[in-house]
Formats: sequence, structure tokens, C-alpha cells
Amino acid sequence: MNRDIPALIGCIINEMHKNNCIEAAQLMDEARIKVIEQLTMSQSKSYRKSYPLLFNLQLIEELEESQVTSETPERAKHLENLEARWKKTFGNIVPHTQHQLDLLHLRKAAYFDIRSSDDESATISKNILLHIVSINRKAGNMIIADDALQQAEQQSNQILYRERAKLLWKKGRPKEAADLLMPRALSGEATFEEALLYVDIDLQHALEGDAKNMVKIINREGQLEGEKAEKANILCIKWYGKRLNETHEEHLQINIKTYLIKRSISALQRGSKYYYTSMSTLLNCWFDIANIGQQMRKSSTPRLTDLSKKVTDASESMLNITNVVPLYQFIVFLPRLISNLLVEDDILAGSLAKIILEVFGAYPRHTIWLMLGAIDSPVSRVRLRIRQIFEKARTKFSNSLVPAVIQDAFKLREALYELSSVKVSSGTIDMGTLGKASLLHLRDLQLHMPGERCLLPNLPEIITKSTSSYDPFGFDPCGNSLPQISRFEPTIAVMKSLQMPKRITAIGSDGKEYRFLLKKEDDLRKDARTMEFNNMINTFLKKNPEARDSGLYIRTYSVVPLGNRWGLIEWIDNLFALKAVVNEYLMADGFDGVSALAAKFDAYKLGTASEKVQGFEKVLASSPPTFYKWFLRNFPEPNQWLNSRTRFIKTLAVMSIVGYCIGLGDRHAENITFDETNGDCVHVDLNLLFEGGSSLPTPEIVPFRLTHNLVDAMGILGYSGTFKQTCELTLKVLLDNQETLLTVYETHLNELQTARDLTGKQSLRIERNPATETMNKLRAKFDTKAGQIGERVAQLIQAATSKQNLSQMYVGWAPFI
Repeated sequence: MNRDIPALIGCIINEMHKNNCIEAAQLMDEARIKVIEQLTMSQSKSYRKSYPLLFNLQLIEELEESQVTSETPERAKHLENLEARWKKTFGNIVPHTQHQLDLLHLRKAAYFDIRSSDDESATISKNILLHIVSINRKAGNMIIADDALQQAEQQSNQILYRERAKLLWKKGRPKEAADLLMPRALSGEATFEEALLYVDIDLQHALEGDAKNMVKIINREGQLEGEKAEKANILCIKWYGKRLNETHEEHLQINIKTYLIKRSISALQRGSKYYYTSMSTLLNCWFDIANIGQQMRKSSTPRLTDLSKKVTDASESMLNITNVVPLYQFIVFLPRLISNLLVEDDILAGSLAKIILEVFGAYPRHTIWLMLGAIDSPVSRVRLRIRQIFEKARTKFSNSLVPAVIQDAFKLREALYELSSVKVSSGTIDMGTLGKASLLHLRDLQLHMPGERCLLPNLPEIITKSTSSYDPFGFDPCGNSLPQISRFEPTIAVMKSLQMPKRITAIGSDGKEYRFLLKKEDDLRKDARTMEFNNMINTFLKKNPEARDSGLYIRTYSVVPLGNRWGLIEWIDNLFALKAVVNEYLMADGFDGVSALAAKFDAYKLGTASEKVQGFEKVLASSPPTFYKWFLRNFPEPNQWLNSRTRFIKTLAVMSIVGYCIGLGDRHAENITFDETNGDCVHVDLNLLFEGGSSLPTPEIVPFRLTHNLVDAMGILGYSGTFKQTCELTLKVLLDNQETLLTVYETHLNELQTARDLTGKQSLRIERNPATETMNKLRAKFDTKAGQIGERVAQLIQAATSKQNLSQMYVGWAPFI
């Protein structure tokens, strides 16, 4: 008999079923020793790669616990206590579908299938079955989910309407799912969860249920707590959001927006699972109502008293919002609050300043990095108001870290600006030789290292008593283990690019080195916004079981604007641009380099469309694909090569679809880089958003970069294999979350529009179209049905690889590599 771990686990369960306790215990010891031996022999020191073995230890422990439970006199009570531990353990394992199902099936077998049953244990067994149903349903294993649901219904002797409806919905039969729930929802027999599910199905599929009954259902959120209450508020927001889009009467719009503010606040009080929807809705409605209020005050025409009162009430609610919503909920959106300090309305600006002040006072080491960039804003109101906030913070929080944080931050910012202004040649330089060494004199700063861990708060998904305190110091979403800046290394590296940015090295309080690119003459605020979008999309990818199991993600890094056109970018080691890699191999093989190819390509720029295509084909003949050699050189071991190439394909595909959806342009061959350690595709220079590429002198007409070198490196299937599958899955995840994405995009577009209106400035790197027109274009990209995803992705790939399109790209984009 093959005595591997799965076989031993099967033998253990068999011996326990026969009530051979001693034999079962001996087999458990044997299985544990075998796991330890395999861990010892394993050459990998990576926790992630060793996890399958470590997970077996969890299964063995579960078997031991099941035997203890079976021998306990009060088995039912012991099982009830175990449920809480099970939930915690389940949350701690790697969220991979197969691991989750293995654990649940083992619990079902070891605790119930081989034991005698009673009413109490049957209920717990049913809960495990429902968990198995849920995971299989989300993973698309519909037959297994159906079977487990039938078992659960047999154990409970009743139809489980909610799970049955979810299964129908997942199978693409929303009408049947709604029909199953509707009689119970309208008669009041349904549980609140069933009623909410009915509303959710109706909202997403426009089934147009009875409006009065819908409102009645979604207004019952006060009966719930935690995540369920947050979901109820979100459904309410979606329902009234649809009504808002259907009405053009001012008084109805004000009524709905006022109500949406109330519901958004209620959702933010209860959790952050739907954070981006609730916070974006709150800010969009608040700014709209504030604008109406300002118009009312300026207008000589009297307005209805009740409308004026609603506008005033909304303003007062926002003025006191920090008393009812946890302050950490505002950290992610703090840059948007700061940028809106440019408004003329003093009432709105006062409310914004109060929120910013309170959040900064609670989390100064984290939020200071989000505030420094506004100090020299081109808008005088922003400069004045942010300085006033700092002055108030010094006074109000004088007995805390705040004054020291402000002082250290201002000194550091001044020293960094001084260094960024020094003009030097490329290469490695000692700061001491420049006569500008203020940075070297800064020591032991009260500032966290401005990496991603500092700028991305860990929000609690469900707000409980331990995390709901409105005391500013009641909860730290960023943790207390983040390193602070101890000092800076004297050696800097000056890059060869146009702006000649400087790479600096900071030493953290943990003794580690942290590198950053100090960049000038570039607006990093849009890069920072794009990175916020990417982080938001990463949360969606992690929550989707299929995307999570496929290991889909976007490589992100921190971007910290420190002024109008300068700031810090977190440095990622071992990145190489596509242009540099291809150029190296072309030259080594005796072909023309990229510069010579560019000159050939540029010679056809004035030709007709057909002449451009012919010219492009001639240049391609002189530029054979060579990028595949980079993988052979850097990953010579077969498994490494396969893993790195797979990661390259997936990260390229994810960012291709995301870039298309947010209108990301300027994807030339130096902005697409690759990680030499694992093959990841990392996009840089992310400030041309929302179809800005279509406004360039030579418009960009491809949805994303997919040139012949990238396709060839994917292997024999090209883009038809993993790339296309990953694109389809990514687009599906974005479509599933389109309402949240569009709400966040609208917030950012409104911010850009306001800034443009007040400054009177416009750049090619901010879309020329008004915010409304741009939003319509973005919505059109999400106008894809679930059954059309494959067709849509095929169209995008065809457009990205079309020689006719590529031949019209500008020469600097380098479509020939």
C-alpha cells in the first residue's frame, strides 16, 4: 500500500469509524512524522511553496480533535464551542478553493459521517454542507454544489430557499431564482437574508419588482448588525441610485442624494466589505448637494424651503460625520478630500478641513504622506487651507506625536526638494560632494517609511466593538510594526532618463534598506490615483475565488506626491524595460538596434494607410522576436522557466484589461517592465488616464500593448492560451464590480473637472472631454453581458495586434518591438 499522506488520512478515518482508537493514534503519529520528514527534505525555504505540506498538519490536528470530541460526554456542547474555533481556523488557511474544500470535507467525515447523529450535531453538519455548497458554487462546481445542497435539505427536512436561489442565479437563471424568493419576500415569510437576495437579483438583472415592496424590504436594515447591515445599506444605495439616474427633477434628486448620504454613513459604520461603493457614493452626493447649496445662496430666486432645509441638513451631517464614522474609513479617500479643498464654498471646505484634521490627528505618521503634496498646490485656496490644517493640528494635538511628525515631515520635504533640484550627470554620486547634504543630517524621524504598507490601511471587514470606537486612538488600521525612517545613505544613483531622477536609500528603524526614486518635473498625483485604482482592483481579484485560485494580481508600488510636480516612487529592484531587453538581444544577434528600427519606421509616417502597413511589415522583418530569450537566460531551470513565463502572461493580461477599462495610455516599450526574479510584468508611468492617449498629437488607437515580442514569448499558443483566459477572467471580475468601479471613477473625474475649472489649465495628460462625456465612454466599456466576455476579449486582442493599428502608432511607442 502507498502510505502517502492522503492514504494515511483515509486509513485514520477508517480506524476511527471502527472505533480502533489506538490504531488511529498510531497512524496519526506516522502521518505527522512523514510530513516532518518531507519538510526536512524539501529544498524550498518558502512558506508558500511548503504550504501543501504544512496544511497536512492542520488536517491531522483536526482528526485528533474529532477523536477527542467523540470521547467527550457532552459531545453536542463541545461541537458548538468548536464552531467558533473552526471559523477562525478556516480564516487562517490559505484562501485556495481546494484547501478550503479539503478541510470542510474532512470535518464532515471525521465529526459526523462516521459518528452517530443527533439533532444538535445535524445542525452543525448542515452548516458544513452549506459552506461546501457556497465554495463550490463560487468556484463554478455546480454539480457538486447541487449534490451538497440536496444533502443539506434532507438533513434539515426543508427547502433552503436562499442557497437554492443563489445556485439558480449562478447557473444563469435569475428569473427562476427571483420567482423562488418573491412569494416569501412579499408575504413576509422570508428571512431577511432571503429578502435581500431577492432585491439584489432584481437590481442586477432589472427584473423590475414592485417598487413599494422593494423599498419596504431594503429599509429594514436596522434589524441587522455587521456585514448583513452593511449589505442592506449597499442594496439600498444601489436601488435609489437607479432611481436617481431616472429622474431629472431637482427636488427629487436632492431628496434621493440626501437619503444616499444617510445610507452611505450607515454602511460605513458597519463595515468595509463594500467600502469603495459606500465612500464614493457619500462623497459624490455630498459634493453635488454642497454645489446646489452654494447656488442657492448665490441665487436671487427663492427656492423651496424644504429643499433648502435638506441641503442644510446634509451639510450638518457631514460636518459631524467624524463623530459617527470611524476615522480610519477616510484614510484611503483622504487625497480626494484634500484635492477638493480648492472649492469656493467655505461651508464645504470647512467640513472637509475638519475631517482631514481629525484623521491626521489620529494617524499622523501614515496620513502625513498623503498631505504634503498639497503644500505648494497651484490653487491658492488649497495651499492656504492645508497650512491652516497643519497649524490647527499643532495646537489641538500638542500633547501627541503630531507636532514632531509635522516638523520632521517639513524638514524632510525641504531636504528632498533641495536634492531633487540639483543638476548632476547620471551615475552613482555621494551627496556630500554636491554641497546639498541636508538629507544626511536627518536622523530618527517620527515618520513611517512611505511604502505600500504605510499607505494602504487594513480596514476591518466587519466593524465590531473592538474596531468601532470613534476615539481616534481606539484602532490602528496600519498596525504598529511599520518601520520609521532612521537615516539616509549618502550614495545616490542618478538615472539616465529625461528628468534624470535620483534613487535614494533610506534606512528603517528595523535596520533594512528602503529605496525610492526622487522624481521631478512630473505630476505624480495621477500616478498615485491609478495606483489607488489598482489596489482596489486587487481586492476584487482576491475576493473572486477563480481569480484568487489562478493567482491574478496587479504589481503595485507606492507613489507619494510631495509637491505640484515632484515626489517619491517606491523603488522595485530587478526591473528591466521591454525596450532595453529586446534591444540587447537584437544587437547581440546582429540585427539593427531599436534606434535604427525607429528611424526606418518613422520614414513611413507620411504615407497612406496601406503604405504605412507595408512599411511596418518591412520593419518587422528586421526585428524578429527575441524577448523569449530573456526567460531562457534568467530562468534556466525548467520549473522556474515555466512559472516565470506563466506569471509574465497573467500579469500582462490583467493589466492589459485593467488599462483598457480605465483608458490607460502611453504604454510604450519603456513603460512596460519585467521583474528579473519572477517574470512579473510591472507597468510604470501611469498618469495618462481616461482615454488621454486619444488626445495625443498621434492618437493611440490600440487598447493595450500586445506586440509580436510579447505574443511570441507566450509560447506555442500565443495569446490564445493563458493570456486570453486571464483576460476573460479579469474582465468578468471587473464587470461583477462595475458599479463600484464607475462610482470611484466618477469621484476622480469630478475632482479633475473641478481642478480644471478653477485653475483654467488643461493638459494632454488630463482628458479633454468633460467629466460626463468621459464617464459615458467608461460606462460603454462595461456594457458587456456575461455571455459576451469571450467575444469582447477577442475583439480587443484583434485590435491590439492589428498591423493596420500598430502601423499608425507614433514612433516612440515602438510598435515594432
